[in-house]
Amino acid sequence: MNILVVADYPRPKQQSSGVFNERSVKELRRFCRTIEVVAHHPYFPRLLSAFPIVSRWKTYADIKKFEVRDGISIYRPAYLQIPCMAAAFWLDRGAFFWCRRIVRELHRRARFDAIMSFDLLTAGGLAWRLGHDLGIPASGWACGSDVRCPPGTYGWNVVLQAIKHLDLVFYQSHELLEIAANLLGVDSATMPEERHVVLPRGIPEPPSLCRTAVRRRVRLALGIRDDEILVLNVGSIEREKGVFDLLKAISLAIFHDSRIRCTAISAPMISTRRALAQI
Repeated sequence: MNILVVADYPRPKQQSSGVFNERSVKELRRFCRTIEVVAHHPYFPRLLSAFPIVSRWKTYADIKKFEVRDGISIYRPAYLQIPCMAAAFWLDRGAFFWCRRIVRELHRRARFDAIMSFDLLTAGGLAWRLGHDLGIPASGWACGSDVRCPPGTYGWNVVLQAIKHLDLVFYQSHELLEIAANLLGVDSATMPEERHVVLPRGIPEPPSLCRTAVRRRVRLALGIRDDEILVLNVGSIEREKGVFDLLKAISLAIFHDSRIRCTAISAPMISTRRALAQI
């Protein structure tokens, strides 16, 4: 099977961006004859890099149109996007207009059997439009914040159209499936199971370990005694994920049981450091 992936992907100066997508692509490669990636991005003139502009936009100027990472071909077409103006158009129809030529050329060479997109907001709209254009099935993965767009916002309609038009939608959790059902205005139980599938991704199978020895070693490293109760939170430290609510709950619980301890583990990202400063 030949698969075209539409997704954010690690790039110069932003190696952590799309890192889970890269991991998923590497896993998919084991089951595909050919797998290639289109990681579209807004066009940004290099001449403007010297001006005081949002750093994320400056990184777009250094992106190469093509590269090979670990044997996987990555194409990075640029599309026109005007900040703060008709954002939904640029993420959806605009991105398709600017990217369809190169994708058609890739399809003529590779003859893709299907399209897979990660994130329904930034990639889903482009994926289903490309699928219709090429006449092949297109699927998408709801990852989290992409489907949590408030009603009436620019992203809300993009995600809604993606859910309606994609041939197959995967959801990281049952919660995201319920959110999608609310977007469609239907009961999740009535959504066709062959089109809407709950299937978490990005979680590798754990190695075979001696749980008792590992548990003892980890608790010792964290300074947790055997008689203490450890609450462990693993993930990015963001208010939207409820980490601050967890800390409030822990502080209340400690009054009732002094043995309770809480540890948060997260990647060293800028947003994480800022969040920690608020704790």
